[in-house]
Amino acid sequence: MNGTDTHSNVTYELDATHKMAPGLDDAPECTPGDSAQEAAERAAKAWPGKTILFFDGNCGLCQRSVQFFLNRDKRGAVLYAPLQGATAAALVPAADRERLDSMVVAHEGVLYRHSTAALVLITQLGGAWKWLATLGYCVPRVLRDVGYRVVASNRYRMFGKADACRLPQPGERARFLD
Repeated sequence: MNGTDTHSNVTYELDATHKMAPGLDDAPECTPGDSAQEAAERAAKAWPGKTILFFDGNCGLCQRSVQFFLNRDKRGAVLYAPLQGATAAALVPAADRERLDSMVVAHEGVLYRHSTAALVLITQLGGAWKWLATLGYCVPRVLRDVGYRVVASNRYRMFGKADACRLPQPGERARFLD
C-alpha cells in the first residue's frame, strides 16, 4: 500500500515484513476494560528499559516528531509504534487508539498522554533536553495540556495528513515495533 503525505508530498510504503517483538504476536487486543496501568506494565515487560512512543501514523506533525527524536536519541532509548498498529492494539487502551488526540508514551510501567508524554519523551534525550523538560514540568499541567490540545486539534490542517506511515530507514528499523 502506498500513501502520500499531503504536506510534503513524500511517498511511503507499508512494510508487511516488519514484525512486533516476540511474545506479543499472539497478545489479545487491549480492550476498553483494560487499565492503562495493565497496558503499560505489559510494555515494560516486553521492552525493559525502553520508552515507547505510540503516535498517529497518519499525522504529518507526528511523523516529523518521530524524525526529531530519531535524530537526537543517540542512546536508542525510545522505540516507536503507530497507534493504528498491532503493537498499539496489544498495549494501548482502545479509547486512546480511537481518539487519536494525543501521543501515548509508555515509560517504566506508566502510560503518559498529552504534554506530560512529550516531556517524558524529551527527558529521554538527556543532556540539555532533560534540563528543558525539567523546566516544562514547572508549568502547571493544566496550562501545558491546553497548549498541547490546541496544537493537536489543528495538526492535520497545519502539517498535513499522510495515507500511510513512512518506512523506517535501514538503521532505524530495529527501533520501530510495527
